[in-house]
Amino acid sequence: MTAGVLLVEHVLLLAHPPAAAILAFAVLSLVLLGNARDPALALACVGLVTISWDRVSVRTGGMTLKPAYIAFTLALLVEILRNLDGAPLERIRERGRLVRVAVGASLLLLAVATVRGGYLLEGGRQLFVIVVGALVPAWVCFRLGRTPERRRTLVAWALAGAGLAAAFGIYQFGAGYLGLPAILSYTGTGAILDRTAGLSYEPAFFAMYLIAMLPAVVVLLLDPVDERTVRTAPHLLFGLLVAGVLVSNARAGYLALPLAVVVPLVSRRPRAIRSRPVMLLGATFAGLLLLSVAVRFDAPGFVAARLGSIADTTEQASNAPRLQLYEADRRIAGDHLPLGIGPGALGYYLPEYGYPVANPDLTRVVANNIWLQAVLDGGILGPVGVAVVIGVLFRVSRRSRDPYGRWLAFGAFLALTIGGMLTSNFWDARYWSLIGLALAADMAAARTATPALQ
Repeated sequence: MTAGVLLVEHVLLLAHPPAAAILAFAVLSLVLLGNARDPALALACVGLVTISWDRVSVRTGGMTLKPAYIAFTLALLVEILRNLDGAPLERIRERGRLVRVAVGASLLLLAVATVRGGYLLEGGRQLFVIVVGALVPAWVCFRLGRTPERRRTLVAWALAGAGLAAAFGIYQFGAGYLGLPAILSYTGTGAILDRTAGLSYEPAFFAMYLIAMLPAVVVLLLDPVDERTVRTAPHLLFGLLVAGVLVSNARAGYLALPLAVVVPLVSRRPRAIRSRPVMLLGATFAGLLLLSVAVRFDAPGFVAARLGSIADTTEQASNAPRLQLYEADRRIAGDHLPLGIGPGALGYYLPEYGYPVANPDLTRVVANNIWLQAVLDGGILGPVGVAVVIGVLFRVSRRSRDPYGRWLAFGAFLALTIGGMLTSNFWDARYWSLIGLALAADMAAARTATPALQ
């Protein structure tokens, strides 16, 4: 049933504008809701597969409606109705409790800053999107992911969604060079090559989402038993994710990609370092190198130039305007301590500080850095909530006895630390769904004497 819903959605994506796909998605989700044996799980799986479909969305009332939001919200309602008998929820362990406190305090700070700043409509929209687009997916994944069977199903569909996004992005990238029709247009360029964002808004989001999933794929490659359980094709998936990161042409992706593969490997026994992921990584890079030779493209020179440009503060394609934005962000934050300006208000302040805003929708202007965004939105205490969540992810990635918990947490940690230095992605649904799954797996493993999966 879930696969049927997604198949129809892809047909609609090819034949109709996004608005039609969203409407049909809602109808098909309701059909799924009434016919699936476990409707909450099925809807959550649909949400995880479509979680990267940023550009298949509808902008209405100052908010962006995405397919995954519908699916996760329906899954939440199903779970609420299923638990109306008053059965108490299991207590969240210390690390999960820290995240709950940090999130609650952050929402309170954002609400206070919204009232103080006076941009009530913009701030209210932002708070609504945070709840529906980040915390609802996290709660649903956490709630459903505490049993091994459901967790395996959720992870399998999440991995399938990442592979689909990578394959779509690779096709989009190659279409311009091969003369094929591009399903969704994207005009961004970077250095020598065009770059693609796949189904996401921009290359940085696309690349970091794929990187966040890579550690889980490496675990599948190291564990043949679990590979059969999750029912994925990890060799193909690994190659798709790596290639998808490279064609996104996002420098944060280049920096984080080695960590996403190497860290899970070195955490194993020494002999495991010589296992399939190492050979597959080498084969992937060798294949890309041979392809670049065939099309007469200087791949090593291109990568070296992109990495070298990181320290070039005068580069007009990215660094210079980004640094100017950061300077304006810093001055705005300094003038509005301790409560900040409130979420959704940055676009109204930047022109006053000498930074022109080209986006006609001022509520969509962001700081392009999760730490600056936090202090702008919620004041000096805002970054504390960010630090708590990132610290919990780091701790789970080091100590969880469940491989899902450990490596999903590590993937989200990479995305929020390296990617968060260049984008305002802290409240992104992709990473909060991983946080929910990671905490669920960590808590489930801690309740038992042995890890949930070996």
